[in-house]
Amino acid sequence: QRLQLCGLHTVNNLLQLSTESSEDRAATKKELDEIADDLALAEQNLYAEDPLIPRVASLSLTGLLRSRHRTPVFGNYSIEVLETALQRRGFKTSWIDVDKHLNCFESVTDDHETEIVESEEEEGKIIGYIVNVKSRNLLSRLFFGRHWYAVRKQRKDESLASDSHEQDVNVNSSDQEWIVLDSKSSEAFVLHSTQELYKHLISQVNSIDGQVFVVTSTE
Repeated sequence: QRLQLCGLHTVNNLLQLSTESSEDRAATKKELDEIADDLALAEQNLYAEDPLIPRVASLSLTGLLRSRHRTPVFGNYSIEVLETALQRRGFKTSWIDVDKHLNCFESVTDDHETEIVESEEEEGKIIGYIVNVKSRNLLSRLFFGRHWYAVRKQRKDESLASDSHEQDVNVNSSDQEWIVLDSKSSEAFVLHSTQELYKHLISQVNSIDGQVFVVTSTE
C-alpha cells in the first residue's frame, strides 16, 4: 500500500477496477483528493459564521490542514469521499449496525442452528462491504488512526484473478462466497459462507472498534 491510500484501494478492490486499464473507471488519488476538497470547501462555506463574508471558491492551506475528509499528501479519506466515488459508479453506501443487519436475515432451522436468510431482492443488490477499523500499528494509529478495506461478494467458482471486473450481483446464497481484500495484507482470504461473513464483521466491530458499510447496486 502506498501512503495512506487504503480508501482508494478499497473502492477499486470492491469494484475490481484496475488503474492500468483504460476501460476501467478506476478511482484515482487525484479524483479522491478533489472530492475531499470539494466536501471540505462546501462545509467551510456552510458553517461560515458571518453571512456577510463572501463564500470562498477554493480551499485555503488552513482549510486543507483542518479538513476531516483527507490528510494532505497521504490520503486517509473519509467515508463521504468513498461514498461519492462509489455513487459516481452506480453504487450506494450505507452504514449498518451489524447485529441488527444480522438479525434481519436470521431464521432458526429445525435443528435450532442459526441460518442466514436474505431476501432475493436485498441479496441481489449487495455487492460487498466496506470496513473501517483502528490501525493495528501504533505509529499509524497515532498519525492516521484508522484503516479501510473491502469485502466483496463473488461466485464460489469465480477466480480472483479474473480479467473481468463485471460483477454478477444476482448470486444465490448457496453459490456465493466473500473475499476480504485488504491492501495491507499480502493475500486475500475467503469467507466461504454468509455466516462466516457476519462472524468476521462482528469480530471487527467488537475487537477493533470497526464500522461497517454495505454497498449496493442502484441499477
